[in-house]
Amino acid sequence: MTPLAFRLNQNVPNPFGRQTAICYALPRESDVALRVYNSVGRVVTTLVQARQSAGWNSVSWDVSGVPAAKLPCGTYFCRLEAGEFTATRKMVKSE
Repeated sequence: MTPLAFRLNQNVPNPFGRQTAICYALPRESDVALRVYNSVGRVVTTLVQARQSAGWNSVSWDVSGVPAAKLPCGTYFCRLEAGEFTATRKMVKSE
């Protein structure tokens, strides 16, 4: 079933340790950018940069291979940009 509206769900689990999942909805085909930012606004990673069909999408972010010095515990922000829609969710890395 195609979603009726754009939506960015909260990541699960939150707080997260080594891995988290981010789900979002697209009511129509859109150019999508899904990025993670640190607390000072720098891009940590781009999880999606593509044109995607309408529907529900899920992305897994696995940080198990990233040294703690490069990705310390703390607050991060996940931002979805799809067409003219934007939404941001706060994420907490705990270990």
